[in-house]
Amino acid sequence: MNTTGIAGAPDPTVSERIGKPVSGPITASNGRLRISPSLDPPGLRIDGDLDRATLPALTEALASLADGGSPVVDLSGLVFVDIGGLRALVMAAARLEDAHVLTLCSVSPHVRRLLDLTGWSDAPRLRLGDGPSDAPGHRHDLGAVR
Repeated sequence: MNTTGIAGAPDPTVSERIGKPVSGPITASNGRLRISPSLDPPGLRIDGDLDRATLPALTEALASLADGGSPVVDLSGLVFVDIGGLRALVMAAARLEDAHVLTLCSVSPHVRRLLDLTGWSDAPRLRLGDGPSDAPGHRHDLGAVR
């Protein structure tokens, strides 16, 4: 699927690996994106740039979350995101079963604004949090200095 939508951005490609878990970090071929699996809570941590060049790596990682309950995507390391990257996150939430939600934690003000402007902040099965502690089931590191 390579059609265009809002702002002419390409729709994310659907991965052939849907449901296969991400066992280790995924790094985009250009080195500008690193996606790491997290176990507690289950989900992903995204570091770097989400754009047209790194979208296939994101799509592959999000596809691995398809039947994993209510995943959490930590955006604290996100440097840049384009409309295609946001659409991929929203579409991943839409693919979850009705009882589950995709929580985006550590959502920066500019990403939140983009989601608001597109109307995607109210997308079904998508929850926006401010920090890692907003993730359901998140455990604080007891050794951390506050």
